[in-house]
Amino acid sequence: MDVVIHGYLGADAKETEKGFTFSVADKYRENGKEETLWVNCFQNYQSNIFNFLKRGTPVLVFGEVTVGIYKRGEEEYMPRVTCFVTKIKLLPNRQSE
Repeated sequence: MDVVIHGYLGADAKETEKGFTFSVADKYRENGKEETLWVNCFQNYQSNIFNFLKRGTPVLVFGEVTVGIYKRGEEEYMPRVTCFVTKIKLLPNRQSE
C-alpha cells in the first residue's frame, strides 16, 4: 500500500549494508487522546539526504507500507508498521524558524 507519512525522526538515521533506517513518530488522536505510532523506515540505497536525517527533523516520507504486530511484555500486543521508502522530503523545522 502506498503511503505518505508526516512526522519527526525519533533518532538519527543509521547506515546499513544496503541503505539506511530511521523511525518517524506519526501522531494521531484516538478517543480524544493523542497517540504516537512509530513507523520504522528503510531506504535500500544511499543518498545525500542521509546526512540530514537527525533526531527531531520533520519529514514527509513516501513509500510502501507493511503492517504487523509484535508482543511487548507478557500480554501486550503492539502494531508494527514498516515503510520501504521511495522518497523523503525534509520539512522546515519550527524550532529553527
